[in-house]
Amino acid sequence: MKNRNGFSLIELLIAIALFGIVLSLGYQLFNYAQSNYVRTTNYWERQNKVIALSSYIESTIDNANYMEILSSTSDEYNKEEIAGDYKSVIFADEATFKIMTDDLNNVETVLTDFRGEEFINIQVAFNRVPQYDNVTLYTDLIEIVVTATDINFTLTTKVKIENIKEGDSIQGELYGDVIIFTNPTYLAN
Repeated sequence: MKNRNGFSLIELLIAIALFGIVLSLGYQLFNYAQSNYVRTTNYWERQNKVIALSSYIESTIDNANYMEILSSTSDEYNKEEIAGDYKSVIFADEATFKIMTDDLNNVETVLTDFRGEEFINIQVAFNRVPQYDNVTLYTDLIEIVVTATDINFTLTTKVKIENIKEGDSIQGELYGDVIIFTNPTYLAN
């Protein structure tokens, strides 16, 4: 019998190969977990921005006493001509959502910090929701649809505009991406 005081070269090579395979599998598992964490975090942040934008628009138009929906491609849409007479405009301009009040120099930029991406891949639409009271058609309910197209997430919120005068309704088109409104509460701030 031979007395062995160590490992042979083949045993060391096999042990190193097995250790390399286990280390490689561990690295791949760690890399997958890290990329999944980053992807989930980014998705969650985008969802929160969509929710924040929807809430902001909702709280801004909540007390409006006049409202009109337009499409930015409409011939009637010219934000410089519309703003004035105590009307405010919510619109998208250069990948940011803004509220323009009757003072054309007072443009408030809303939530533009998507990690430097601003509002790329975010769309906002406004829809009138018709309702019937016995025979009369009126519209004081607006639907705000905010969509993050890159993560396929859509949030739809319905807002009842309480201050629209009796017999009046939301004006303009049935749906669009620009909203014109007068809001005594907002203009007073």
